[in-house]
Amino acid sequence: MLHIVFSHTAEQMLKQAFKEKLTPFVGEIVTYEPQLQLGDLINDEERLRKWAEVYQIRTNDTEIKSVGSSFKQTEATLHQAIQGHDRIVFWIGETAADELAFLRLLDSLGQWSQALMLNRIRGPLLVGELIPENVDQSFLPVPLSKDSYDQYCEKWKEVSKQGDKLRIREDDFVYQFVDYSHYDVQMMLHIPETEPVKMAVVIGEMYGAEPHLPYFFFVWRIYQLAKKGMIEIVGEEKGIRQTYVQQIK
Repeated sequence: MLHIVFSHTAEQMLKQAFKEKLTPFVGEIVTYEPQLQLGDLINDEERLRKWAEVYQIRTNDTEIKSVGSSFKQTEATLHQAIQGHDRIVFWIGETAADELAFLRLLDSLGQWSQALMLNRIRGPLLVGELIPENVDQSFLPVPLSKDSYDQYCEKWKEVSKQGDKLRIREDDFVYQFVDYSHYDVQMMLHIPETEPVKMAVVIGEMYGAEPHLPYFFFVWRIYQLAKKGMIEIVGEEKGIRQTYVQQIK
């Protein structure tokens, strides 16, 4: 049995459960974490450039192409692993990251197989947040029918056509496509005009409310607000925990 998860935390959780023999099932575990919540879904290099911008990583075209090639190799390795197993279980939580990665991987396979199974994790917890002792209770895989496979592949094509947007999950495989500034107004509510506040506090509030996005997405948005002249950043040279932000009157 092959278990495909969409985060490294989920991989570690399953590995611990298997190591401690907490489940009646075992198998090989592979991780596929392309982070498709933002960026162009058709052009991998453009999406990688967007992520480099978000994470504030200086890069060049050669490095982007190298990462893109590595990403393609990861998918090719996954395809080989899938072909070598008679049962393939996708562990999918209620997050855009899990669902979009699943859609892309499924579409990239090129054909349906009766070995494919879907294990949905319902509720507020991410797959990686499951307690290893409770994994067995969350293992309820269902076969993926040919009709469902075709529908998911069509959904991937539909989502991909929306362009370079931020994707917010509204329901199972239903997304809102918005500009990257979508959370800026909400973020400004955490930044007072009267006195500076620690940037880490503002980012922590936003990440706590929207954990489906990376922490550094909100760091990036802070700097975008500063570029627009809406806020001032003070003490940046001291590191993020000692940096303050304040609205510009």
